Amino acid sequence: MSADIAPALPQPPAAPLEMGDAQAAASYAAPLLDAVGQALAQRDAAADGGAALVRELEHIQQALQARDPQRIRRASGVLGRLLGRDLEAQAEAETLSSQMGVVLLRADRHALDLQQRLDGHGAMAAAADAGVAALERWIAAVSVPASGTQLAEAWSRRLDHLQRVAAAWRLEAAQWRLLQQQGNELLQRYRHIREVLLPAWRQAESAVQAAHGAAHTTRAAQAQQRILAELQAMRARLR
Repeated sequence: MSADIAPALPQPPAAPLEMGDAQAAASYAAPLLDAVGQALAQRDAAADGGAALVRELEHIQQALQARDPQRIRRASGVLGRLLGRDLEAQAEAETLSSQMGVVLLRADRHALDLQQRLDGHGAMAAAADAGVAALERWIAAVSVPASGTQLAEAWSRRLDHLQRVAAAWRLEAAQWRLLQQQGNELLQRYRHIREVLLPAWRQAESAVQAAHGAAHTTRAAQAQQRILAELQAMRARLR
């Protein structure tokens, strides 16, 4: 859906309207309503890519816990440990840790899909905004006949209807912009995890393995906690 829809939209009649025609009142601005309606019908009905991105980041969270079996045991609870769920979770974490590169590639793909979807959200908002602006021009081009006649009532009903359509399009544009804003926040958090927090965690983990120092261990744990906090914020955004 291209954002340059405005130039293609039907414009109001340049010549003075024949206000004595009741049929003209009933169909006034119909070409514009059809054009904008078709543009807005191109909504992407596919599932939101943000949820897929967060699910992949949860795999990263599991992978980060591969070297922290105590955390996995605590998260499993007493019953889970009796049932061996902590061992299953540990094995899954180790598998994901060994496949971290693949997991990150999948997350990158989901992030790209989400960005493309957000671009579409922006185009839909632009289409609705363009429709509102064009419809306002059509409404402004009408001079309603003197009140008290059936013809005047017909034009008044039509203009009231067009005003309601314009209000609906304004609301739709606002909703698309809100979805775009929420998605952009998810992407910003993902990029922070991908480009800042994960490298910091890897560096601290490498130092731990090389030196086994308490300070390095603390830094690794802190980096992991920051990643988990970002992920929790992303989950909250999807609610």
